[in-house]
Amino acid sequence: MYKAAVIGRHDDILAYKAVGLAVYNIEESEFKDVVKTLEKQQYAVIFVTEEVYEQNSEVIDKYTDQVLPAFIAIPGMKGTTGIGMMNIRRCTERAIGTDININE
Repeated sequence: MYKAAVIGRHDDILAYKAVGLAVYNIEESEFKDVVKTLEKQQYAVIFVTEEVYEQNSEVIDKYTDQVLPAFIAIPGMKGTTGIGMMNIRRCTERAIGTDININE
């Protein structure tokens, strides 16, 4: 069975632990090490706070052409930076060949 995890800063991810997701505080661990561990443990979805996502995009980009794990950018406590919507647009364009102008 596949699992889901959340990676981010302590204050941003604490609530996800309450709903049963595995949480990883990036302040305590190196991002790429956490991702390797989650990949070995067959995590299918890895939610990453937008701030951490932007700082580690080179690591995440290595998984772009793989089915699993899927990386999903989520807003942190400071709000959204827009990277989540930008990723949806990029994936949609890649899948269907055009940008469909999703209204925000």
